[in-house]
Amino acid sequence: MPNYPTSSNKRKRSAEGDKAERQQRCISLCQEAAYANSCKALVKPAPVECTGAVVRQLTCKHPSCAPVDLSHLGPASPALVPTLDPEMVAKAIRTFHPHSSGGPSGLRPGHIKDAIRTRLKDELLEHTAGVVQQLARGEAPSALAPFLAGASLTALPKKDHDLRPMASGEVWRRLVAKCLCGVYQSEARRLLWPLQIGVAQPLGTEVGIQTARQWFERHSGDPRAVSSKSISPMLSTQLIARRFSSNVPSLSC
Repeated sequence: MPNYPTSSNKRKRSAEGDKAERQQRCISLCQEAAYANSCKALVKPAPVECTGAVVRQLTCKHPSCAPVDLSHLGPASPALVPTLDPEMVAKAIRTFHPHSSGGPSGLRPGHIKDAIRTRLKDELLEHTAGVVQQLARGEAPSALAPFLAGASLTALPKKDHDLRPMASGEVWRRLVAKCLCGVYQSEARRLLWPLQIGVAQPLGTEVGIQTARQWFERHSGDPRAVSSKSISPMLSTQLIARRFSSNVPSLSC
């Protein structure tokens, strides 16, 4: 977790000190040309300091679990993975938000964007595409999994004095995911629609949220209506892996 200047609710500071910190954050973000974020920094509290108490609180929100056994799925098929060429990788890089955060390594999407604007663009994209292709095929050393699949966790203070964990995944994993999502967008729509409206459907999530909200408002007085607060999503990693292996085997690497 990055070690930000503290705005922890456990240690009170003077109004002047808090104002000075917000101003400094605003200036730092302006220097990165993150003007929208710099304006938000003036009115929103900074992430809290990384302390033992904060780590314990975030650990409770993200409890560890035993590794999932996927041996029953059999060996993956790297030969089925589509070819991810430099043009496809460049397109995926451009879709990152200009000021998207980096993961545990500190590498940000903006760093890659800046690099491909140089005269070495072609060489860089060729090597980047090679790395992305290797990761997509599952050929990276297994020892790298905790780093590539890990994330930097930042704690943001909430109004009720609780903490909101914000995870930022490693850029390389996110880049591979963007490339593969672009390739299988139409296939995802065919497999998931209409049960899943947030994949490959423009404004699908927004439409779903608004429809659900209107339904609850129309049936707010009906005791038979299901309360949205009682819905608890359940995810099974093994089930997801089995479905990928059977429906889209090239993504099971």
